[in-house]
Amino acid sequence: MNTQKAILVIDTISDAINSKTINISFLEKVLYGKLKLDLYKHVLDAFNSKDGDFFDFYLNSNDDVKRYILEGLGLEVEKDKYPDYDTRIMEILGGKKRFEVYPFEEEILYQYILFGYNNSLEVLQKISPSAWNTVINKKINPFGCCINWSLFWSKATLEDKELLIDYIIEKK
Repeated sequence: MNTQKAILVIDTISDAINSKTINISFLEKVLYGKLKLDLYKHVLDAFNSKDGDFFDFYLNSNDDVKRYILEGLGLEVEKDKYPDYDTRIMEILGGKKRFEVYPFEEEILYQYILFGYNNSLEVLQKISPSAWNTVINKKINPFGCCINWSLFWSKATLEDKELLIDYIIEKK
C-alpha cells in the first residue's frame, strides 16, 4: 500500500472540506457533461440533501462520481481495474479485496471516510496518544463527522496520519 499517496488523497479532500471547495458549484462544474442529464440532476440533488456532509455523499455516490470529484480536485486516479459496477461486485463476491477491484485513490478515500463516518475521534486514543492530544489541544469536537475528521487531519502530524491509515487498513 502506498501510504504517501493515501495521505495526499486524504490531505486533498480534507483541505477541500475545510475550505468548503466541495460545494454545489464545484460539483456542477466537475460533473457537467460527464453524466446523463437525469443522473446529473439526481447527484446534485443528493449532494444538496446531505446538508454539507461530504462523507455521507461520497459513501453513497457511484464510482464515476467519485472519480470525477477526485480528478476535479487535481488528483490523478488510476485506471479502473474492472469495466463496470456489476463486474466489480462479482469480483468482490468472488473473494477479491476492494483494493484489488477499485482504483487505489477512490478506495483509500472510501475506507477513510467509512472509518470516520462510523467512529468518533475518540478512537484516536487507542491509535495514537499524540493524535488524541491534537484533538484535545486544537479543541476539535470529537463527534465523528466529516468536518471534525477533516479538521483533525489538517492538524495531524505525518506520523499520526500514517498510524491512522495503517490502523484503518489493518481493520479491513
